[in-house]
Amino acid sequence: HYTVLANYTWSHCISEVDFTGGLAGSQYQIPGNRGANRGDCNFDYRHVANLSLVLQSAGIGDGWLRRFSKDWQLAPIVQIRSGGPLTVTTGSDTSLTGVGQDRPNIVNPSLAVPANQSAAAWLYRGAFANNAPGTYGNAGRDAFRGPHYVNVDFSLSRMFTIHEGWQLEVRGESFNALNHANLKAPTVSLSSSNFGIITTAEDPRILQFGMKLKF
Repeated sequence: HYTVLANYTWSHCISEVDFTGGLAGSQYQIPGNRGANRGDCNFDYRHVANLSLVLQSAGIGDGWLRRFSKDWQLAPIVQIRSGGPLTVTTGSDTSLTGVGQDRPNIVNPSLAVPANQSAAAWLYRGAFANNAPGTYGNAGRDAFRGPHYVNVDFSLSRMFTIHEGWQLEVRGESFNALNHANLKAPTVSLSSSNFGIITTAEDPRILQFGMKLKF
């Protein structure tokens, strides 16, 4: 009366550019030097784990009680993944290349990531400094990591046979059932007053119920 499916993936993707959906314009901090842009891919989620479970009730008691309580299906889905890459930018064209992909200098690497990261302080501004005019910063592309992601969804459903060829499906679903706050990426442009601060999050708990008649 149950089915379990689980998987875990460790992966590491390295590239010289993050594809942003457009073909025009350079995506490199230093035009003509692809190697200086080498780093993690923007979809490099190092650890990804998924667990799905389907439990089907065998029913309790006798008669109508058993007929009603059997064949209910509870199906939770658990998703866990590590944080995605972040690229810190200056938000200006200090290098005077006209590209607009300048990254800053890291002047204090030990302070770049606070010991107690939070939505209000994911990256520390004082660890970075704008590159000097006509030069390039030493901060790497996709060198930092955003918040991890933990989510639990589940559904409870049952198919009732009304008549030959007629079935009624009753279904309730909960997305982010634990109402866990999954933070999105922080602001990574030094020109923003919100640098290093996370201002958005994924959806809170969402519930939905439905019935479907098949004939």
